[in-house]
Amino acid sequence: VPSYEELSKKRNIPFDSRTELEVIESFKKKNVVAYPAPSSVSFVRQNNMEIYPLSGLSNSLSVICNESGEYTIYNSDRYGFHNTGKDIWNSGVSEIGAVGDSFLQGSGVPTEKNITSTISREYKKTINLGLGGNGPLLELAILKEYMSQLRPKKVLWFYYEEGDLSDLRKEVRNPTLKRYLKGDYRQNLMDKQNDVDQVWNKYIEKQKFIKQEPNKLIEIAGFVKNSLKLSNLRLVINANLNFVPENIYTHFQQVISEAKRTVESWGGELYFVYLPSFRGYKYNRDYHRFEILGIVERQKVSIIDIHEEFGSVDNPFIYFPYEDCSAHYNELGYKTVAQKVIERLQAN
Repeated sequence: VPSYEELSKKRNIPFDSRTELEVIESFKKKNVVAYPAPSSVSFVRQNNMEIYPLSGLSNSLSVICNESGEYTIYNSDRYGFHNTGKDIWNSGVSEIGAVGDSFLQGSGVPTEKNITSTISREYKKTINLGLGGNGPLLELAILKEYMSQLRPKKVLWFYYEEGDLSDLRKEVRNPTLKRYLKGDYRQNLMDKQNDVDQVWNKYIEKQKFIKQEPNKLIEIAGFVKNSLKLSNLRLVINANLNFVPENIYTHFQQVISEAKRTVESWGGELYFVYLPSFRGYKYNRDYHRFEILGIVERQKVSIIDIHEEFGSVDNPFIYFPYEDCSAHYNELGYKTVAQKVIERLQAN
């Protein structure tokens, strides 16, 4: 498979060929501290943590993967999410809340072109709680820890067909995450952002993702590879789920029904946004779409199916950066998702 850089060069698109590490290092030279955007899934195999972080490092410069020429670089907010509005966390402010993975976080496009930025042109108070690598159970946990404090009228749940079920298989094995399936379990993370930051700082230290040597950059496998892997894992490694353990549907149904119950407990309404994948179109793969949408429908949750939009054009690859390589959406793809969501919200 050709690299993103090779594909860009073929099309005469300028491509920043630095590694994530080199980008971070170039900020360091200007005395700016930057980090690879962290992902809570890093801790999914650890069973004995005092605190399980569900957000990233607060108020820090975060660098996400470069797929179509430029790195996505943003300043995280006070809880480590990708939001620019200063007052967005003030209670009673938020109209629309969104949970999801790297597609919601905005991988591959500048901040102003991502899904929530586009939605916020219509609904000013839209908050983005997306984080790369998240699956359904991490999203439910974020919903309970953070969204429940904001109580937005409408909650958008972004489901990515290629990765979410395999993520859920890993997440339900984590005892802390599993507790979010029941009632009102919380770690009260909004009061513990210093602790969350500490966990991340320790994690980054341990990975020693930059090692100082005279005029020499050394990539230590750890952090950079991991963070790249996490944002691209579901794109690069085929999360082929032809084999689905029976109980994964049961877990998924529990997650959705608990999400709905939680959102309705503050008078909000849940919308399920189905995001199709490059591989779904390229290799005509069915990622259990029928089963997943059936489960959501039976929970009486409104569905916004982006496949209806992408699948209705002659060439669905117009929504991706390349026709021959799996990636997140391009600007048109993200804009189309956002517009479809706005249409549905306005129709209701």
